Amino acid sequence: MDSYPSYYSDFLNYINKYDFLFLTETWHSYTSNIDIDNFLNFSCPSPKCNRKAKRDSGGVVIYYHKKYFGHVKLMSVNNKGLIWIKLDKGYFSADNDVYICNCYIPPEDSNVYKSRLSPLFDFDFFEHLLYDISEYERIGGVILIGDFNSQVGQRSVLIENINLDRFVDLPVYDVPIDCLPPRSFDNQCNSFGNKLLLMFKEKSICIANGRKGDGKFTCNNRSRSRVAASIVDYIIL
Repeated sequence: MDSYPSYYSDFLNYINKYDFLFLTETWHSYTSNIDIDNFLNFSCPSPKCNRKAKRDSGGVVIYYHKKYFGHVKLMSVNNKGLIWIKLDKGYFSADNDVYICNCYIPPEDSNVYKSRLSPLFDFDFFEHLLYDISEYERIGGVILIGDFNSQVGQRSVLIENINLDRFVDLPVYDVPIDCLPPRSFDNQCNSFGNKLLLMFKEKSICIANGRKGDGKFTCNNRSRSRVAASIVDYIIL
């Protein structure tokens, strides 16, 4: 740590408690130094969408402790903002290999989708994620992590019981209903959120946020005069 300025010490002390770090909106470029002692990394610098911008935006990095060298494999990097890695089932004592995606999706109203000069012009993140999930779920478990800028509010990610027994004979148990604790304090749903919900129901995946009790979200801070909570950063299983 001696090679870093003193004001980095708190950050470095904090992250050294963990083995894996999934960072989004790093603002790093191809020339940035993102090396951290004791960690290896896979990086996807942010695409340059606005030549007039004073800094880069977006950018994702996955850090993993060097003790896992050889047991974490880079599967793919999509320069739009998606990184896929594989955790080896043998080393991590899992039933299957686990495929993890770290991603950053710019807000739905961002100009990066509107300018023909932007590498994200008309790019559909959800279409690409759906394709990737279909590829990896055949050979292992799938986890998505990142900033999706997709508000789903309190809408269910499961197919609810809609009286299907009017048409077919159902088993004695009900169709699953998402009756777990609230994921966040957000009640809004945007168009990206609707796309995410459709992807959930097609691939039988769901948001893990808030599922460990008390409706807590990824970030939930009540110590301020107002509640501060993340509403678009998800862990999806």
